[in-house]
Amino acid sequence: MARWNKKLVDYAIEEGLYFTITSDQTMSVLEAVRSIPEISWEKALDEYGIREGYEVGETEYYFGNKKRKLRLVVKRKFRGAQMNLFDNYHYWVIGTKLTKR
Repeated sequence: MARWNKKLVDYAIEEGLYFTITSDQTMSVLEAVRSIPEISWEKALDEYGIREGYEVGETEYYFGNKKRKLRLVVKRKFRGAQMNLFDNYHYWVIGTKLTKR
């Protein structure tokens, strides 16, 4: 997994490669993340079915004048005591061309 790089992402998409890449949390990425309906977030479970303390959601993200599309897979964790004025979650965002199984 690599960190977001426009040239690398463009190359991988043009070549039809499957990849995952850590996404920068730009305003447009966070807008896409916040558009995930609350009902779509799933509680993460370990292999024994025990809750992990975070949720996972996904959405489509269009970039580059909306010409290219990636699937964003997002992990979010409630900030708890570290609540933020604008958002009560901390996000980890992965862009991918892998399909969901």
